[in-house]
This record gives sequence, C-alpha cells and structure tokens, in this order.
Amino acid sequence: MMPTPGNSTLDCPRSITDRARKHKDGSVLLSIAEDRVCKLNGVGALTWMILEDITARLSLEEIVCALEQQFDAINAEGELRYEVPPEQLRADTDAFLQKMLSMRLLDVSYDARGRELYSISAGVSGTTSAPITDIAHFDSTNNERAEDLNLSRHETFSAFVGLLAFDVLLKLGGFQRLIRRVEHWPIASRRTPDRDICRRVRGMVDRAQWYYP
Repeated sequence: MMPTPGNSTLDCPRSITDRARKHKDGSVLLSIAEDRVCKLNGVGALTWMILEDITARLSLEEIVCALEQQFDAINAEGELRYEVPPEQLRADTDAFLQKMLSMRLLDVSYDARGRELYSISAGVSGTTSAPITDIAHFDSTNNERAEDLNLSRHETFSAFVGLLAFDVLLKLGGFQRLIRRVEHWPIASRRTPDRDICRRVRGMVDRAQWYYP
C-alpha cells in the first residue's frame, strides 16, 4: 500500500489538475550541490511532484500507482488528458528514475524485500514545489502574454542581457558562489509589490527567451 499523507495532492483532484496545467510543458530542477539545472517534461514534472508530496521513500510500483491515480483524477476533470498504457508508464517511469539517480538528483535505498526506494536528494529543489494557492494567484494576476504588454526593444534586450549574465555567473562560479554573493546583497525594506512591474518583468523574460539560445 502506498503511503498517502492527509495533505497529499492525491486527495484533491482539482489541485492535481491545476499543478498539471501549470507544468504541462515541464519544470526545472536545481541542485546546488551538483551545480546542475535539469529540465523535466510534463510527465516528469508530475512524477517529481509525487516524490515531493509523499515524504516516505517510494518504490517504482508505488510511484507508478500514484501516477495512474493522478492521470485518472486529471482525466476526470476533463481539462487535460493523459493516456499511457501501464507497461509504457512503468518503463518510462523506471527510465526517468534511473536518469535522476545518474544525475544525483535522487537517492536510493532498499527495503527488507530488496526493492529500490527513491527520495529526493538533499539540496535539490524544483519549480513544482510552489503551493497551489501561489500558483492560482500567479495565474490570475499574470495571465498576460508577452506580446500583449507592448514591451519595448530596450526592455527585451535588458532581460536578454540579464539571462546572459546569469549564465556567465553560473559557468564561472557555480551555484555556491552565486548564493554567497547574493547573501551579501543589501536587503530592501519590505513593501507591497507593484503588480504591473512584476507582470512587465515576467513579460520581458518571456520575450527574451524567444531569442535566447
């Protein structure tokens, strides 16, 4: 029997659909210890959510069972559709877990029967970990497309340069050095964020990513 904590998203089909919709194009994992960024596809993001939401270490069979439950709940909502044969789902999930192990993003242990049990490695975080309330608020206040914001070339170029600078910093110093630098930045006084500025910055980054290699 797979462990299902009371606050697991498996108990709330609507929240599963919301998260699946949010990450249907994938998500990103960050490993500070390994200086690594990993891009997941949509099903990979759903698999990672299971590992995040259920605190116990999980076997391949338990993860596949949880995915099947999520697919059923999402399909019942009717907004998205997942149709994967059981054999393919098991094979794809096994390949995903082995890939994450090879990248040191997951840890593995063994139960009394010798089954492999998987859990997220220390220092690894992902864009799938945001609470549903945060995702809903983000979607409701930031649903403009970049092309609807009338962004100037200067704004797009500024975001492009920012992405380039971030990549250069990571290449030269890695995550640890970047974190140490950020820790010494001055902290601004607390204030209510300007939603219009937040939307424009998000639009600038979205637009810059169209041109960024």
